[in-house]
Amino acid sequence: MTAALAADAEWAQIFTDRRRSLPFRVGICVLAGVTIGAFVDIRLVVLWLGLFLAMQGVEWALGDRVRTRWIGAGVLLITNAVIGAPVLVEIQTFGVWGAVVAIALLAGTLTIGAAGARSSGLAYLMVLIPSAVYLALIPWFAWRQGATGRDVFLMAVNDPLLVMSSFVAWRASARALLGEAAARARAERADEAKSAFVALVGHELRTPISAMLAGVAEAGKARSPAEAAAHLRLIDDAGRMMRTLLNDLLDLSKLEAGRLAVVCEPFDPRRLLAETEAFWAPEARARGLGFEVVGAAALPPALLGDGVRIRQILNNLLSNALKFTTDGAVTLVVTVTPGADTALQLGLTVIDTGPGLTADQAQGLFNPFHQAHAGVARTHGGTGLGLSISRDLARLMAGDLTLATRPGEGCAFTFTSPFAAAPPLEAVDVVARPPAGLRILLADDHEVNRRAFALMLGPVAAELVCVADGEAALRAANDGDFDLILLDLNMPRMGGLEAARLLTARAGGPPILALTASVACEDIAACTAAGMVGFIAKPVEPAELYAAIEAALAA
Repeated sequence: MTAALAADAEWAQIFTDRRRSLPFRVGICVLAGVTIGAFVDIRLVVLWLGLFLAMQGVEWALGDRVRTRWIGAGVLLITNAVIGAPVLVEIQTFGVWGAVVAIALLAGTLTIGAAGARSSGLAYLMVLIPSAVYLALIPWFAWRQGATGRDVFLMAVNDPLLVMSSFVAWRASARALLGEAAARARAERADEAKSAFVALVGHELRTPISAMLAGVAEAGKARSPAEAAAHLRLIDDAGRMMRTLLNDLLDLSKLEAGRLAVVCEPFDPRRLLAETEAFWAPEARARGLGFEVVGAAALPPALLGDGVRIRQILNNLLSNALKFTTDGAVTLVVTVTPGADTALQLGLTVIDTGPGLTADQAQGLFNPFHQAHAGVARTHGGTGLGLSISRDLARLMAGDLTLATRPGEGCAFTFTSPFAAAPPLEAVDVVARPPAGLRILLADDHEVNRRAFALMLGPVAAELVCVADGEAALRAANDGDFDLILLDLNMPRMGGLEAARLLTARAGGPPILALTASVACEDIAACTAAGMVGFIAKPVEPAELYAAIEAALAA
């Protein structure tokens, strides 16, 4: 039924196009009639023009109101039969030369008709059949008019070549139209997706921003330290929510551009799972759910891979499981099996006792911005990016993320990937913060950023100089003696990279850290090439800032 409706719509478009070109067809046929009328019985010309104009009137009346392709096909067949009829008169009147002119006219009719048939094979046949019949009759009429056998043979051979040429022209036109239609459909879908994306992100941003504004307003009215602390926790939660959204959007952008890479470095899988359990167990208890990690003891002490991205995948899966489970428990099952060569196949399965999904709901669940049904975003929030990003990350690790589910039986998301075992990691002492009394130079073009970093650096800085661009940072570095320099990469007049190259050209300068919202591999490489010893990704938390400073000072 859908295909039939599409075909009828195409016929309506064909007749709309023919309606637009009607003046051209009428002009050509009137000119042809006047020319032929000088040599043949004028009554034949008048009869032919009358039939032609009658069919054009029918087409004009139909316009884009053609509701079935069969009506359109009949009208088009009769019209083309009428248009080609004068070629037989031309042969009777002008002999062999009339046959040549007739062939040329039919070639033009076929070419124009093929282009006007759009991508409809039926419409093309309605153009082809009358012209092909006339082409087949021309050699016979020419022979009757005294043409030589050679001329008749050449005409007969020429006819199928004209038909083939018109077919090639129609196919090329049809492909171009189909390609244009597909491109238009893609553009419309992209436009719809963009609009939906803007609306979705706008909704997701309004929630934490509203929470921040409310927390700030109420914190000033707090009647006790405990009440003020509650408002500050609200602001902190809202900030983390915004950071998660921003990270998801950046990850999706990098994945689509092929610019996101996973690292291969030793990490402790047991510690990773223990920290994950410690993070999510309180959330599960608060919701009245059980939470358990099974099989972690089988893990080796260290693996080679990207522990940060594995943690991101687990957090996405556990967040979804707890979000959609109202009764029962969430279980993280760990499996380790021998893989190819010396690799181990690690499996992490998050099982919940939620409502599960139907086959239709599960379809497309790993697509960006997809929600299982319309009420998910309204009830639970979220952008629908987590599962898409998690699967792409799994595949970057030569693994995969799969789903097993049935309605009423919960969901089981399984991440699998090969990893190589690594030597056990040495215990590292965790430094809470760098030593106090540092002299720090900070360059950032946004005042809000400078104020935020000043708050975080206050406990460790004896002297903090804040400037707004790279040129000011150079002047401040010349005038003062600093232990550390923090440079934003994108600043007016002079960016952080150029300032870093000039600063590091001097012998004995302080270490320089980059402040950046982009942590793409090429950006990090540019920072290193400019002489920076590390980078701090925005938005940043105090602990991350202190760790980066400690590493820079140690280097």
